[in-house]
Order: sequence, then structure tokens, then C-alpha cells
Amino acid sequence: MNQTSHNHSKKNDKEKKEEKEPLFLPASFFMSRTPFLPIQEFLSLLNTNDFNESLLQISKNKPVLREAFAIASSSLHKALESKKDTKQIYSTLLKYFSRMASRSVPFGLFSFVSLGIFGDTTSVNFDLSKVRKRARPDMEWLFSVIDQLSNNAELIPFLSIKTNPLLFESGGRVFLNYVRKGKHDEDNKTISIRCNFLTKKIFELAKKPLTIDNLIEKLLEIHPTLEKDKVMGVIKQLLQQQFILFTLWPTLLTDSPFNDLLSKISATTYDSSDLKEVVSKIDKYNRTSIGEGEDSFNDLQNSMEKIAKTTNFLQVDSYYNGSGITLNKSIGTELAESAEVLWKLSNAKTITSQIQQYHEKFVEKFGVSRLIPLLELLSEESGLGTPETYLGKMSDKPIAEQNSKFKKWLKLQWIQCLREEKSEIEITEELLDKLLEKSNMTKAPLSIDLFCEIIAESPSKLAEDDYRLLLTSQSWQAGATFGRFLDLFGDKGKDLLTHLHHQEEAIEDNCTFAQSSFLSYLPRNANVAIHANLRKNVIDISGVGNINLEDIYVGATLDRFYLTLKDGTKELVITTGNMLTPLVSPIPIRFIRDVSLSRYQLMYQFPWFDLDDSAFLPRVRYKKTIISPARWKLDLFQLGLDIKDNLDKVEELFNAWAKKWKLPRYCYLGEGDQKILIDRNHSACLSEVIQGIKKGTQVTLTEKLGDERGQWVQSNSGIHLSEFVVPFVKNSKYATPSLNLDFPKHGPIPTNFRWKLPASEWLYAKCYLSTENENRFIVDQCYRFADFFLKQNVITEWFFVRYSDPKPHIRLRFRGNRELILTQLLPALHDWAHNLLQEQSIQEITLASYEREVERYGGEFLIESAESIFHADSLTSHALINSLISKKLTLNEEVIAALSIIDLLKGFGFNPDQKHTIMTSEEDKEGLKGFREHKSKLLLLGEAILNDVALENSSEFILLNDAFQKRREAIGSFMTKMSELKQQNNLITPSSTIQNSIIHMHCNRFLGRDNKRETKARLYAFHTIAVLNEKKRALNKVSSS
Repeated sequence: MNQTSHNHSKKNDKEKKEEKEPLFLPASFFMSRTPFLPIQEFLSLLNTNDFNESLLQISKNKPVLREAFAIASSSLHKALESKKDTKQIYSTLLKYFSRMASRSVPFGLFSFVSLGIFGDTTSVNFDLSKVRKRARPDMEWLFSVIDQLSNNAELIPFLSIKTNPLLFESGGRVFLNYVRKGKHDEDNKTISIRCNFLTKKIFELAKKPLTIDNLIEKLLEIHPTLEKDKVMGVIKQLLQQQFILFTLWPTLLTDSPFNDLLSKISATTYDSSDLKEVVSKIDKYNRTSIGEGEDSFNDLQNSMEKIAKTTNFLQVDSYYNGSGITLNKSIGTELAESAEVLWKLSNAKTITSQIQQYHEKFVEKFGVSRLIPLLELLSEESGLGTPETYLGKMSDKPIAEQNSKFKKWLKLQWIQCLREEKSEIEITEELLDKLLEKSNMTKAPLSIDLFCEIIAESPSKLAEDDYRLLLTSQSWQAGATFGRFLDLFGDKGKDLLTHLHHQEEAIEDNCTFAQSSFLSYLPRNANVAIHANLRKNVIDISGVGNINLEDIYVGATLDRFYLTLKDGTKELVITTGNMLTPLVSPIPIRFIRDVSLSRYQLMYQFPWFDLDDSAFLPRVRYKKTIISPARWKLDLFQLGLDIKDNLDKVEELFNAWAKKWKLPRYCYLGEGDQKILIDRNHSACLSEVIQGIKKGTQVTLTEKLGDERGQWVQSNSGIHLSEFVVPFVKNSKYATPSLNLDFPKHGPIPTNFRWKLPASEWLYAKCYLSTENENRFIVDQCYRFADFFLKQNVITEWFFVRYSDPKPHIRLRFRGNRELILTQLLPALHDWAHNLLQEQSIQEITLASYEREVERYGGEFLIESAESIFHADSLTSHALINSLISKKLTLNEEVIAALSIIDLLKGFGFNPDQKHTIMTSEEDKEGLKGFREHKSKLLLLGEAILNDVALENSSEFILLNDAFQKRREAIGSFMTKMSELKQQNNLITPSSTIQNSIIHMHCNRFLGRDNKRETKARLYAFHTIAVLNEKKRALNKVSSS
């Protein structure tokens, strides 16, 4: 290539990069979160001579602090007025003061939120006199009020009740695994009651709200012999246990649950004047200026306490009621690139999904062609039960670190930083291309909220493009961070967020989106989940939604779960409009949310792999963006100290450590929402660090970028440290592909057809033994036992499967005449198993019911033909394993499996150009290792199998062909039957899915449970077919020319 063309090529490559469309597109708006106090006010306080006294006096005398402390901690507020020794409150005051000047997390008056718009310039200048507050009853207090109202004899006749949507029936009992508690420290355990005709009818009639009197009246119409008092007693008990609920319990999809409650009781004769007085006093308090509401707040709390005594009475947020808050659009563009980089980096480390193993169990039990009702699936009695990870039982599968190249590079950079005392690792676009595997952009989250700080020395520097971005956090749903504050942003905020949701839904128009909402069993959690609903479809456990849990069905592909509706043709995607942790969700809500998230590769913080617990982690930067700030971790052990050592010694060694590790003067102590800004040279701040170390806990310190500078957000009081939350939606070019699922339309399979009990025409036994002894057991024991009874006509078919539950075992299933199975096979199985146990050939044997995978193999009309394949394939697998053990066949096992797969594909009727469509086409360099070594054998034997060429001089071919011949007739019969059903539109599962399952089960029988070996065999088969296809095309081309 000459220099001119080389330069032209480089130019084209550059242009292609520049033309690449971004993965994420910023919304037109953002939210700022700003501490109320300017940062200088805290730094100035640190410079006072008598710090503790100054801190105490300013806390006592500054109105905005007094009001903020009254909201945050009533005990601290009272302590300020106490004449007792106040030394114990200095630490608390320091943390709160630091928070109000440096932590952006909204909390009472400490930090306020504002809505901003992206424009052509940046302007963030607050007039603090326009900061307003919104108080509403804390949900802990509101729950207590509702409890009182629900027990008010005067009010009860007017109240409606409804069946708890979370209950489910199984085995003659009704279960409820999500019960609202009165105290936050109580466990949320499953409760159950016996389901009799009365409770069943109550639950049925109360699916739609009705009064207790109406319910009793309807019950007596149906069962006139019932006694009214006894029925009332049952209803009261069900209410107490929360199997049925008063409709007084509010939905959280509203601006004000308290106002909604008052509306519900306004039509009754109940005197709610005290509650209306609270509404009036809340309104009065909300109208007071920041710092002028202390007395009003205290008066309001006193009124609320007279109604219901709780720990917390009010939840307060503050917001900016001004306008003109803008950021330059270029910042949004820069953030979009940073979001894409963070997503790619976070996928360098594979995070095991909470429901990954549950998905594997689902596919194993139900296959990929069966829809299971959500509540039935989560039932311990009728389904798979609750995912073990939800119960705190951690997966025994380690997190797979998929990108060793990036991990090695990162470790080398970290070591270099330690050796050269560097504080920063730079990541470039070229490095990412070199170190990371190409990302599948369609798997990126549909939308996110990205949290960041914008570091600049002044607004003018920011205008000159002289700034840094610091990524601080992210959420997996755009707008979720805005939910709690939605009422503060008015109609404008709701319109902007609604438009954002419409953008999401337009990108994935093959899906139905639904907003989920629930009342947490921990009342205070509900405070952050109050917001108006902006979606068309709603699943509302505590309110009225258009989708109920019993309407939802769960299915699976080989890769992931999916949700759909009972009569739906689209995938159902569950969203949330707030930041409430899913860990406190009812199990059905948590599960359907996890299923929806499993559609994507999610975004996480920067992956440090096994370096995460290191004493020091350097800053990581990409262009203008700090992806991960520098961080230090320290404990007594690192300092060579013991918990008994005195504070002076701890302080001395800490200062030496800080100097050695170049800990900056200004840094954050703690992590996440709990961090506070400290000056490590200041004695009071240093005391906080020392006390933490002295307790024996690990202390985390994070750099503050910009030191004393770096803040540019202005107000009429000074300069503020601010954080910005920007929603992003995925570029429609990278929309997640539709599953194009042909959702099963078949009716339920009769229980007696699906389940075959031990006394039926099927006998099913599990033989537990070590994995390494399985092949010998199959050849020496299973085959001989089954073949004897096959020849005696006691059974007509048998097959085996390898499985783990989690102990490895062989599953044996025999089909035959029911009477002969009971009188001949079962006694013989007993004697055979007894001998095996004595010989220690097996560890245990159990009989079980056989649940036929009807949908997985095409439906009721095809399952018996599939079972005939299982029988024939067991004979083929036995012959192959026997040939290996006897060393008559010396080929590599994956090579044999690949040739067996090719034979199966031929039997399925694929021509050479189609065979690869059932195989994976993804390149897998690890899986293909060894292909070159075995290529000549694969091509020779593969071509002979495909073209029915008998290689009479090849003993390998003869052995393979004889083994494969044992199942060819069954495959042919199966294909004929499947074709007929397809023509009659009675095939409920795609033929390719069925055939893939048959291949998978053959690999299970022959190779074992190792999916990597199966993948290798499939890849060998795929590439063998590809090479033979290419060879055939070349020959055809030569002959035609």
C-alpha cells in the first residue's frame, strides 16, 4: 500500500469513528441536588479558634440550622436547648454541618433539588430565598393513623375491604409471604391458613372492594346456614392477618396519600377535624421561609403526636422555586460518551444475575415452550418456589470475570501507580478498543439516570470548556431519581418525564410497559416511593391497577426469562418510578422487576476486580471524566495497632500513614449517602477518623476533586458543591431486538397426562453416585438391567438422563405395562438397587414422580414420539460410551459428539446450507481450541455421514454408524409426526427449539452435564459443516465453469 492510500485509509477509519452514533442520548432536562449552605461556610468554621464552641453557637443561633436539625433529629434539637454537658453532641453537629455544606443527597433542609434544562449556555445561580419546602406526613405516622381508623367501630361499617393480591393458594392452604409490620426489626415471614369453603368464598367475593356488611350479605345468600357472628369473626381474623385489607390503605402512585385518605373518609360520619387540622398546619408550615419554620414545625409535630404516637411524623424535602437553571448541551454530550464508556467497562466483569440459577432451573423443569402463571411459579408447592438468592442463600457459582486482558492491564497500571507514586490511571478510546471485547450495544439498558459532579474553578472556566466530570452513581431506569420529587416540579416536570417514557416505549414498541408500585412492609420505606403514575399500564399492589399479578405469565428462552400477559402477544416490561431498593419488595414484584432487568447488561461502577479491597486505588480518568476517584481504606491492622492502643498513638500513626500515602487535605470520610467532607488537618475532623479506626472498623477515605476549589455553582450566599442527575435513553439504533416469540397458545395440560406417578405405566428412579463412576454405571448396570426387561417385554422403552439436585445422579425412566411394572419390574428394581448399595456402586436410590416436559417437545400429540427418541438415543449413547470404555473407539469425545450432532441434523432433514441455522454462529475461540487438530477426521467422517457414504475400511466410521443407526428410525418417525402437526397447526413449539432440546439431551447423555463440552461439540459440528459447505460450493463453481 502506498503512503497516499495508507493516509486515505486512516482518514476513513477516523471518519467512521466520528460517524459512530452514540449509545445513549441525554434527555432535554436534568435535576440538580445542592447543599443549602455554601462550601465556604463550612471551611470558614473550621478556621475558627474555638471550633467546638463556635460550632455549638452557630447551631443554636442560626435559624436555618435549628430548623434543619429539628427536622433531621428531634433528640439533637432538644439537646441544643439542654443545659447539660454538650460535648457528646459536637460530633453529631460536625457531621450535620458538613453534610449541609458538602453532601448533595436530598434530606430535609440540608439539600434542595431543582429542575434544569439543557441549552446553549450554562447558568446555575440560585436565589436561596426562592428555596421552598414540602412537608407531608411520614408514612410511619400515616400507617399508625390508618391502623386506628381501621379499628374504629363507628367507621368500620363504611369501609370497603378487598382480597390481598399477594396471597396464593396451594395444597389446600392460603399463603402470604409479605406482611406489613408495626416494627422495623421484625422479620417478614410467610404465614398460612387452611383454605375452607368460607375463606375461599370470601377471597373470591372480595377481589373487588365491598363493605363488610355487603360481603356478609352475599355469603349468607350463598350459604344461608352460616351464622353471621361466626362469619364476622372469620373476616376480622383475616383482616388482622392481612389476608384481606381495608381499602383505606393508600396507593403510593399519587402526590399525597394523606389527602387521598381524607377523601376516602370524607363521605362517612367520622369526625376527621383533627386530621384536617394537620392538613392546615402542614400547609402553614410549607409556606414559611427556610429558617423561619421552627416553631410552626414543632407545633405541627405536637398536633400529629396527639393523634398517633410514632418516632417519625413528617417527611420534608426542599426545592428551588426559581427558574433559569441551565447546562450547556455539550456537557450532556460529554456525559453521554462517559456513560457509554462506563457501561462497556462495567461489562468487563460479568455480574451473576440474581435469577440466573433460577432461570436454569426453570428451563430444566419447564423448557422454553411453556408459560407458567407468576404466582404458581413462585409457590413452593406448585412451582419452583422463591429464588434462593432472595432468601439470602448465596449462589455457589462464582462471578465469572470475562475479560482477563483488561483485568491484567488494570493490575499492571495499579502496580505502576504504587511504584511511581502516581495517583491517576488514564483510559483512552484506543485502549478500550484494544482491551475490551466488542460490546453488543443492543444489550445496553434502555435508559439510565447518571449522577455526576461538574468540577470547575469558576463559571468562566466552565464556559471555556475547562472542567472535569466526576461520575458518582447511576440508576437502571431513567427518571427514577425524579419520582420522589415529581410533585415539586409541577406539570412541567411531569410532562418532561412522560415524554421520556414515551421515548422508551417507542424504542421497544414490541413490549408492553407497566409501572409497579407497592406498600413496603417497613412503613418508612414508602416515603421515597410516593409519586404520580406516568405510565398507561399499572401493577399497583396497594391501589387499583389495570394489570394484576394473576394476569402475568413467565416464560423463558435459553438465555433469559420473559413476561407476558395471559392473553398477550407482547413481552411485558416492568418499570419503577423511584429509587426504593428492590430488596424490600414483595417477592412477585421483585421477581418481575428482575426479569425485566435481565433483558439487559446493566451498568455498574468501575470494575476493580480483586483490587477492590486494596488499601489504595488511584483515580481513573477517561478524557474529561473521572470514572472513579482516588480512594484509601484503613484499619488498625494496617497501622500495626490493637483496639487497646490509646487515641494519641492511633493519631500519630494515622498522620504518618496519611503523609506516606499522600492523602489529600480535603477528602470524604465514609461512602455513598453517608460520606462527609473533612479537613484531615483539623483536630475535630481528625477525631472522627481516629474514632472510626479505634472502633476496629475499616475506614474509607475518598479524594475531593478540586480541593478548596472546584465548585462553581453560585447563590446569593456563596459557592455551592452541587450534583447533577441526567436521564439518558438508549439510541433507537441499538434497540433490544424483539424476541419474536410465538407465545404458546395452548390450553393447560391435564395433570394426569403431565405427571406420571410411581404406580402408573412409568417407573422413575434416581440413582445417586459420583460423577466419575457414571459411564461405567450406565454401561455395566443400567443398560444390562433395562435390556433384560426390554427383552422380557416387561417394559417397552427406557431412557436415562444425567442430573444434579445438587447431588449428581442418573435418572432412569421405564415405560411399560402398569401391572407388569408393579409385579415384576419394581421388585426387581428393589433387589438390583439393594445389591448396588451393598457393592457401594451407588450412594442412594429414590423413586419419584415423572413430570413430562410436554411443551418443550411439541405438546400432547408429540411427547410420546419424543420419549421414543429418548429411548433410542439412550441406546446410541450407551453404544458410544461402551466403545470408548472398551477402547474400540479412540476419537476425542467432543469430536464424537460433534459427529453425532451432524447425524442428528441430517435426521432432522436439514440440507447442508441449512444445518448451521440450528447451531450457534458466535465465534468462541476457547470452544474452538483443538478443532484444527481434529479437522481431518471431522471432515472425513462428517462428509460420509452427510452423504450416506459407507467407509468400509474405517472401523471408526463403522462403530459410529452402528451407534447412530439405533436412533435413526425413531428420529424419522418423530419428524413425520412433527411435520403432520405443523401442517395441522397443532405444533405448540417451534421445530428448531425442539430439535435443539434433543441435541442438548444427547450431549447430556454422552458428554455429561458440562455445558462447555457441549458448546465445544456444537462448534466443532458447526465449523465442520461450514467447511464442507464451502468445499461443495467450490466444486460446484469449478464444474459449472
